[in-house]
Amino acid sequence: MATVIKETEEFIILTPLFRFLVKLIPFVLTWLMFTGLYIFMPNTKVKFKHALLAGILSGTLYQFFQYLYINGQISVSKYNAIYGSFAAIPLLLLWLHVSWGICLFGVELTYAGQNIHNFSFDKDTRNISRRYRDFVALLIISLIAKRFANGEIPYSAQKISHEHRIPIRLTKQIIYQLQEINLIYEVSIDPKSGETVFLPAMDVNRLSVGILLEKLDTCGSEDFKIDIQNRYYGQWKVLLDSRERYYKEANNILLKDLSV
Repeated sequence: MATVIKETEEFIILTPLFRFLVKLIPFVLTWLMFTGLYIFMPNTKVKFKHALLAGILSGTLYQFFQYLYINGQISVSKYNAIYGSFAAIPLLLLWLHVSWGICLFGVELTYAGQNIHNFSFDKDTRNISRRYRDFVALLIISLIAKRFANGEIPYSAQKISHEHRIPIRLTKQIIYQLQEINLIYEVSIDPKSGETVFLPAMDVNRLSVGILLEKLDTCGSEDFKIDIQNRYYGQWKVLLDSRERYYKEANNILLKDLSV
């Protein structure tokens, strides 16, 4: 008899816990559904921790709104058999609209969590000076060239940004420009994760500061109607001569030899 009473007491104590767990099941299933949606639906790699956080928040909001929707449908149906049925339609449309909004909220949250570093110093990178932009380009390509010359693991954009405190958006912009002028190229090291690294596109024993600066200066179009051959030849020649002088001086400095 004592054993039965003891087991009954334990059951009574555990009953609130079981009730809580049973009530938690719909939330957990909804969290998993939204988390899976945010991981597998986008056409890119999504980190689990960001998808899980967004899935929990979106799933919780979805469950609470679904509770309000179901209770609203029950309340409306009590008023009148005819008008209650008509009221179910706008409530259904409202539920669909808000549910879709909750889903998109989770998408935005996942994207923001995974890409928040892309927006660091965004205002400053858009107003960066020409001189400092050239400096960042010089720094990035010298890092890539030095690693290649030393036979070390190549840099990725994320690693350059993290190790040298360069805003990731600016890092990616500069790397894209360096690819455009054929000084570096991209190599995929893991097709599943999409991770890529960057290597010099020419012999590092010839890759000089002068080559970099000249390619940066001449990148883009110069095909305009301004008469640089006759009317404005003086201004054009002054610019070319001054640039040629510092290209020549900078050609003696190899990028791989710069200290970093």
